[in-house]
Amino acid sequence: MMAVYCLVGLVQAVIYTTSHITASGSSSSLTDATVCKSWKDSEKRLIVDCSYLALTEVPDVSQNAVFLNLSHNELQVLKNGSFSNLSNLLHLSLSLNYIRVIELDAFQGLENLQQLILDNNILPLSAKVFHKGVFQHLPNLSHLSMQNIIKDTGQHLLYPDDVFSDLKSLTTLTIDGIYHPIFGSGFSKLTKLRVLKLTPKKCFLKTLSNETFLHLMSLTHLDISGCHIESIEPGTFLPLHKLEYLDMSNNEKLGMDGLMNATFGLQNSSISVLKARKLYPTFHIGVFVKNNTLEFLKTTNIRELYVDSNNVQIVENGWVDYYPRSLRTLSIRDNRFSFGLYLFDLANCSGMKILYADQQNTAHYPFPSSDKIFTVEMNAKRASFTSDSEYEHTKEKLFKRDAGHINNIKNKIYTNATTSKTDEIQLGENIQKRDKFHELKEHSSRQIRFQSSGKESRSSTTSATKHSVAFPIPFHPDLQELYLQSSSLRYDIPELIFSNNSLRKVNVSGNALFKWTGPLVGLKNLQVVDLSNNLCSDIGKHFFENLNSLETLLIGHNLLGYVIEGDINGEIFHNLKSLKRLDMSDNRISFIPSKFLLGLSSLQIFDVSKNFLQIPDFEIDHMKKISHLDFRQNLMSSIQDNMRRHLAAVKTNNISIYLEGNPLKCDCDTLDFLKWIHNEKSQVTFVNFENNNCKFNGISRSLRDLVIFINDLDKKCASYTAVILIASLSFVLFIIVTGAGIMYRYRWKLRYLYYMTKSRYRGYTNLNEVGSDNYQYDAFLSYAESNIRLVRFTLLSKLEDEGLHLCIHQRDFLPGRTISANIANAIHCSRKTVVLLDDDFLSSYWCMYELNMVRMESIYSRRGEDILVLVVKEGIDKSKLPLELMDLMHGNTYIEIPQDLRVINTSEICGRIKDAILG
Repeated sequence: MMAVYCLVGLVQAVIYTTSHITASGSSSSLTDATVCKSWKDSEKRLIVDCSYLALTEVPDVSQNAVFLNLSHNELQVLKNGSFSNLSNLLHLSLSLNYIRVIELDAFQGLENLQQLILDNNILPLSAKVFHKGVFQHLPNLSHLSMQNIIKDTGQHLLYPDDVFSDLKSLTTLTIDGIYHPIFGSGFSKLTKLRVLKLTPKKCFLKTLSNETFLHLMSLTHLDISGCHIESIEPGTFLPLHKLEYLDMSNNEKLGMDGLMNATFGLQNSSISVLKARKLYPTFHIGVFVKNNTLEFLKTTNIRELYVDSNNVQIVENGWVDYYPRSLRTLSIRDNRFSFGLYLFDLANCSGMKILYADQQNTAHYPFPSSDKIFTVEMNAKRASFTSDSEYEHTKEKLFKRDAGHINNIKNKIYTNATTSKTDEIQLGENIQKRDKFHELKEHSSRQIRFQSSGKESRSSTTSATKHSVAFPIPFHPDLQELYLQSSSLRYDIPELIFSNNSLRKVNVSGNALFKWTGPLVGLKNLQVVDLSNNLCSDIGKHFFENLNSLETLLIGHNLLGYVIEGDINGEIFHNLKSLKRLDMSDNRISFIPSKFLLGLSSLQIFDVSKNFLQIPDFEIDHMKKISHLDFRQNLMSSIQDNMRRHLAAVKTNNISIYLEGNPLKCDCDTLDFLKWIHNEKSQVTFVNFENNNCKFNGISRSLRDLVIFINDLDKKCASYTAVILIASLSFVLFIIVTGAGIMYRYRWKLRYLYYMTKSRYRGYTNLNEVGSDNYQYDAFLSYAESNIRLVRFTLLSKLEDEGLHLCIHQRDFLPGRTISANIANAIHCSRKTVVLLDDDFLSSYWCMYELNMVRMESIYSRRGEDILVLVVKEGIDKSKLPLELMDLMHGNTYIEIPQDLRVINTSEICGRIKDAILG
């Protein structure tokens, strides 16, 4: 069947020989220039391709042809005897033409034809087009495709069953769907028909009745997906006892009621696979599923059930009582499940081995590709619940009808008085729906109130308990695979305890499980875990400690670089003795500790691609089975000596190393690495190494010519190694000495500029300056701790009594700020700085710091203004004076006070200091 479908592709892919097969002159439209292409396949069968030639009639082709492709032409009429000489033909494609008429004996001579494709023509399903006996010459036809042949969907059409009754060997039929279809009694003669597929593009069934498939009792596979079905009568599928596969997906008006009606007819069938995806519109409100929706499948041997994309939000408790025990695979993808007690019924689903529950709460594209757009109002009409307004509307409608009936009786007028029971039934249903609506609404309110009170109670106990209490997560022991990827899960994974289970594979990738605390307890059979793409940045050291059977761990596309760098003893994966594959790609890893993989003795595949590794250096000597190391797309320029030694210990495994996408270098520093690659090729496979490039003399070149690179580098690096080393060391030393000298020479300037910049742009100080003469303080007093009594009890009180506002560090420095910031701020906010200079001042680091900051303030902020007032004690050791201070004392007048403070003239000294401050 696929041979004809792919015929055009084969023409372009296969080397073939062309033979000229021209028309014999039966039509004036065919000339000698009409050329078909032909070749033989691997089984020596002749394939003829006459597509895209604008043919208006069937050309004469070799009688040995087995495959004939006449698609994409301009055929309109298939005349009698068109294929009379093609008795060997097995596959015939007539798709994408303009065929309107098929004459009675058009297929004469095709007794061996097995596959016929009539897709995309103009062939309405009626007796006027398909005459009885038109298929009589096709006794061995097994596959018939008639897709997209109905152009006018509004015309009244019927399946011509008497025409199809001649196809005794037909096993597969693909055909357009028509309104209210019925496959008539003629189809009962197709005893070999197993597969029926109705074309989604041209399928408008609307209603399936109990008579639709009455005469197709041999069907095993039925596909009615995308057929715009609105209703299915309960007995529709009852005649299909042999039915094994049913796909009724993408019928957005069916809903769960339609599914239940469909399953009623499957009770006595051989159904094995049922697909009921997307039975509601994409943006339908949340669906409430009754617990008995699948009750008619309980007696079947169904193995696989797919109810994806149905906007299911909640399921009625007790659904497991109607669950078919033969089910092995359940797919509930792309729904909107809310948390509820019904989820705990999964623990009682015996027999289920695979559960697909991924892609929950997925965002969908809001603009449909089809022309049929369902409005919000239309979606609301198909909602599962009925609101009060709809209930009242129906009630009012009945009230008006009854009032009209009473008036008719009074006036004895009975014409046009209808007594339909439809609205009464509707009212009854709406009453039930309304009650159910209020019941669920009240239940939801109670849940919200309970959750709110729960939050309050939890908040009061949070400080008392560090970890939440773990409870067993129920799964039936038969469940082996669980898929929850891309389901908008946004949680920290705490300690989780799983009840007795047989889970072997769990996929929770594509969520936002940002922290894995753990541990995970009870997953003793788990072999495959996919935690990739979860934005995780932290793994608890005990998270994996109980997963002793784990063989594949996928944690790529996360943010684990920091936590991996911190696991210097390899505690995270220490107990994973059975792990064979570890994927840590795309995790922003820049460093892997040496012992990080110490516990992974069975590891075979290690993937750290798409990270920031520059120099990988981790132990792998213990990995006797390691076979693949993937370093692609990192920042590696080479593999260093330590890593090469580790690889040497396991190279007997014929290990494969991937280095593509790394900025490899070809220079003297990496010469040993390049030689190692060349020498180890027999025991280490560098996959696609020839596709790598490396920088050589600033130019990126391919590593296909590795030997040439090595020879060139040997010559280049041999003579200049010592020279380059000495020159490099000298240059580095020169830079260090020069930089250190410059920094020392301008150390005070750099410090001052740093703190001024810091104060302006980082908010360390608040200068209350309005003009250049408006300062917060008149003076800042700088002194050693030994002079605190002189300052605080003599100078400070005297000067402030005379109206000066002074700043001293014990009183005016703001707590919480750095000392250096307070000093810079005090000097900058004071008109002058008074320095009480003595031997203790010279030996104090912070006193000298204040003095130098005053100098820098004077030079860089006050434009050379003299803001320093020196008060010098007699007897100071001038040998300790820095050169800068000696220059200040020689070039500026200072105040000298006696060593013995008892003989000091306080008034005179304070008067001179005041004059100096205000002068």
